[in-house]
Amino acid sequence: MADAIVLYSVPEHLNSLLILAKFISKHYPSTSVILLSTAAVSPPASVTYLRLPIPTLPQNFTSHYSEILFEIPRLNNPNLLQALQEISQKSKIKAFIIDFFCNSSFEVSSSLNIPTFFCVTTGAIGACSFLYWPTIHETISGNIGELNDYIEIPGCPPIFSLDLPSGLFLRESNIYKHFLDTSINMRKSAGIIVNTIYALEVRAMEALANGLCVPDAPNPPFYSLGPLISHDSGSAAGEHECLRWLDLQPS
Repeated sequence: MADAIVLYSVPEHLNSLLILAKFISKHYPSTSVILLSTAAVSPPASVTYLRLPIPTLPQNFTSHYSEILFEIPRLNNPNLLQALQEISQKSKIKAFIIDFFCNSSFEVSSSLNIPTFFCVTTGAIGACSFLYWPTIHETISGNIGELNDYIEIPGCPPIFSLDLPSGLFLRESNIYKHFLDTSINMRKSAGIIVNTIYALEVRAMEALANGLCVPDAPNPPFYSLGPLISHDSGSAAGEHECLRWLDLQPS
């Protein structure tokens, strides 16, 4: 039975996961790389794309954009389960890599005993914030939106409470609960994949490596893969206007 690595993304982060899928297929050519999402996409020959059906939305469905991004994958868990079971009939799934908006799929992959990794598309500082959030939840009892103070997160500069995403202001909001549940599952996952490099985010990378963001629990493995960027095949990178400007500057 051949090995396979499966990636799963919401349409909004599909480009990032597709770049990661191509990176994996290049370095592990003997492993089947399969990408799942609900969007239409034309993948390269090295990546197999399986389009999941869009789930039926219930009446009075939320209009909060970030909440929608979490909720649609949750509603699609039955279709995801079927897809993973069908893949498992032909391949040994060595890893399941999910966009953090697909957090609800963690329950599905865990039930199948598939090692599950989170892909954080917001860099190492974003990973620090996710991993440390359960600690913030335990130490700050009130609403973040009413705190009016700075929040200390290992690996990050102090963040003023009102500068955080507004969805985190109210502890009882659905988006806050999604974010907290994602943070908890990240701590339990097989690892965190971040598109960054050490020189770009030294402070955050060291906080992740030293377990500072998970002070009272085992630290999940952290994998820095970067920089992974999309190139426009229609023009050479050196022809970009900003690079031409840099070439004209004194050395």
